Amino acid sequence: MSKSILFLFAFLTLTGCDGRTVVENTQKVRECYCGENEIVCDVDPCDREIVEVIRTACLDGSVVDDPRDCPAAGEGEGEGEGDTGLFVTLSSSTPASQTVPPGAASVEFIKVRLAETDALLPINDLTFRVGGVGAVSNIDSATLYLADSFDDPVIDLRVSDPQPIDPVTREVSFRGGFGLDPGETRTYAVRLDIAAAVNSGDTARLELVSIASDGQDVFGAFPISGNAMTFTDHPVGTVRFGRFPSFSPVVGETDAVVAQFTIQAMSEGANLKALTLNWPQALDNGNSSIWNDDVRLGDCFAFSRSLVFCDLDDQLHLDQDEMRSFQLRTDLFVEAGEVMQVAVEDPTDVFAFGDEFGFQMAVDISGYDDADSACTGPGRDCSYSVVSPGCAFQVHDEGGTLFQTQALPSFFPTSGGEATREVVPGPNSALTFEAFAQNACDGNVTLFWISDFSIRATDEDGTGWVEDLHDNAPDMIRLVNLTTGTQTPGTTVTFGPTVHQGTTTQFGFGFEFDPAEFIESGVFYAYELIVDTTGASVGSNDSIEVSTMFLAYWSDGNVSLMTSNLGPQIGTVLIH
Repeated sequence: MSKSILFLFAFLTLTGCDGRTVVENTQKVRECYCGENEIVCDVDPCDREIVEVIRTACLDGSVVDDPRDCPAAGEGEGEGEGDTGLFVTLSSSTPASQTVPPGAASVEFIKVRLAETDALLPINDLTFRVGGVGAVSNIDSATLYLADSFDDPVIDLRVSDPQPIDPVTREVSFRGGFGLDPGETRTYAVRLDIAAAVNSGDTARLELVSIASDGQDVFGAFPISGNAMTFTDHPVGTVRFGRFPSFSPVVGETDAVVAQFTIQAMSEGANLKALTLNWPQALDNGNSSIWNDDVRLGDCFAFSRSLVFCDLDDQLHLDQDEMRSFQLRTDLFVEAGEVMQVAVEDPTDVFAFGDEFGFQMAVDISGYDDADSACTGPGRDCSYSVVSPGCAFQVHDEGGTLFQTQALPSFFPTSGGEATREVVPGPNSALTFEAFAQNACDGNVTLFWISDFSIRATDEDGTGWVEDLHDNAPDMIRLVNLTTGTQTPGTTVTFGPTVHQGTTTQFGFGFEFDPAEFIESGVFYAYELIVDTTGASVGSNDSIEVSTMFLAYWSDGNVSLMTSNLGPQIGTVLIH
């Protein structure tokens, strides 16, 4: 890639790419080259105040507050069209110089911005070096984060395990998994866990010294340096984690507690902003959240096979020596007998700030750090639980029971298992499914919803009968309780998009019981789903297909439960 070299006048004032930073000291600028819609300037590496600043100057010589206001690359003066590769610069949000106390966890030292032009680009290696005047022993480990992943710039997602700094080369490398899509821009941050004992007055800064990118061109004024931090021996407070006794969430439970732990602020008050928990079953469940007793604090996001990030909506303050209990809650989508294992893997996973000076605090996870395979039982320093069978619905198919540990209903075509049968239009045409439900729980249960049915019907003659079926679903789609011989009171409700493709229309529906259906312990119920086409203008080649990913919402009086996705079961009816 060729570079278009532009020399700037000594007293030109330029606005930074964040629209706020104004740089006047441009006499130190050696040269600038054309990036995509902007100019990237290489400055005197001895001037640490303005190292690797991106100035938003358009290629036509104008200066703007937002690089999106520049003409496209190649329009205006200079070259730029056809340039491909990776552009690397210091992020405008890289942390300023600050004082760092001993034992502080997850202290951000540098942010770098990676911008890809027009090619899919795998990044194999990011190597950083510790600069400054001081020993590497001041630092325990370094961890790479995908920065600014949410609106709050504090919130970063961990994308590496903590790595030690090589005491000889003073370098640390992060390898693999950092690809960029064409035109994508990402910001990465490196956070350091500080040693328990430091040399007061030592300084350290992080420099990005190299990037390996599968032979692609990499452009940047290396080394790309962050600001210098100064170590102090002033003590910092600690947040201490502890475990709760084990417990048993129930299969199908919503807002089930799968982890419970304590946090105590030691030596000074603490402000908790976010934490990452190690939970190998994170991606198998959903709608997770973090709670303090009965108060919901924020959402939790599963972003890897074993990590879930919990972002508190508001910082939670703990007074000095105050201890609070916290819960990780989720909607359980797994079978009974599944094991839940939750712990904190590393101090870098906790973002907490002290009251006294606002320093990031030390983190003691020794009472809650048996992560992943180390969490082998209720006596370990983790949250260990086994999902209890409780009482939940069950779906059977021709091959037998899908979920061995749960009893209850089965769905199958009323034709005795055949996929297709013919009926005459009338009040019982398209008699599609029977649902058998037996309450095998220890107590009585109340059934509120059966949902996630889908109808796919054809209207070959264009009479509009499928639209009538959708619009009049409460009258035309009924649920009959075969045990009592009466139509079940309630309403059929359509949901989701109505999809039209040629002569075929598809839509979803569910049944809401009104009042809720009461099922006594040990009682066997049978339900029948009827699609009534009486009076409809059904053609001789029209058909209906009804399928279900059966979901039942119900309660045993203590907790609200729902089944997992237990289907599909499909039956087709040809009408003539």
